[in-house]
This record gives sequence, C-alpha cells and structure tokens, in this order.
Amino acid sequence: MRNNIGISSNIKPEDIVTMFRQNKGKQFGHLKENDYRRFIRLAYECIMKNKAICYGAYTAENTLCAGAIVVFSHRKAVFLFSATNEIARENGAMFLLIDHFIQDLAGNHLTLDFEGSNDPNLARFYKSFGSVRIRYPALRFNKFPAPVKILFRAYKKLKAARNHV
Repeated sequence: MRNNIGISSNIKPEDIVTMFRQNKGKQFGHLKENDYRRFIRLAYECIMKNKAICYGAYTAENTLCAGAIVVFSHRKAVFLFSATNEIARENGAMFLLIDHFIQDLAGNHLTLDFEGSNDPNLARFYKSFGSVRIRYPALRFNKFPAPVKILFRAYKKLKAARNHV
C-alpha cells in the first residue's frame, strides 16, 4: 500500500462506470443510460472470456477513488476506460493503479496501449509512463450538399487568410 492506496484487480465494471458518471461523465451528456449499460455488459463479456480485467484503487477507508478497464487483444493491453474522483487526483491513485498493472503483467510481452488522448494533460500523464506518441491517419468525409461545401471551403480560405495577416 503506497500513499495509503490499495490496488485490487477484481472489481466490478459498474463501479468504475458509476465513478466516471459522477465525475467526468457530466461532460458527456450525449451518453445515455442505455449506452452505459451496453458498455458494462460488454466489459463483463470480455472478463468472462479472459479478455479484460478491472483494476481499482482504494483509500485506507476502502473507498474507490480510481478505476480502469483494460482489454487484451493481439499482444496488446488496451487501457480502454478509466475513472477518477477528486481523492485520486490528490493522492496519485491512477498513477499507482497503472504502475501496479504494469508490474502485474511485466514479462508477458504485451504492449500497453493508452489509446491516445486529445487532452494535453492526459497525454502528458500517459507520457510519464514512457509512452511513445503514434499518429494514425484519418479520413474525413464531407457529405454536405454542393452549395454548403462551397460555402465551407470559402470560409476555410477566409479564415486561413485572416490568420496569415
């Protein structure tokens, strides 16, 4: 137990999802109850097939303060879903949880894939574990009608010209 935090690798996915919804989930209002239920069922299906594991970080008072769901596929451990509360942000519980996970699976020849982040603070946190940034190509399709496409192109050109002035 470090920082008065204990780590368990046998927690319920719904405990992690509940913590997420109570904290960060407020920023994702487009996610509905059914979305969360479907995700929890998927997590349990993966756990039953030994393709996922759920880790939790607990305070000395046995309060869950950080959790993560990691799935396994093709020699990768994918850090798929996580949640923290204010306590975890104060005591570094997520750092301890990930460190514990890495120690548990050391020597298994797995790549830990953090799945990236557009959040610079989260990307910096992942980098603290020695992660390497990998860029993936992406395609965007514009299915707007022709007049809207023309207006959008004109807007982008005007914006680019304004930024160069």
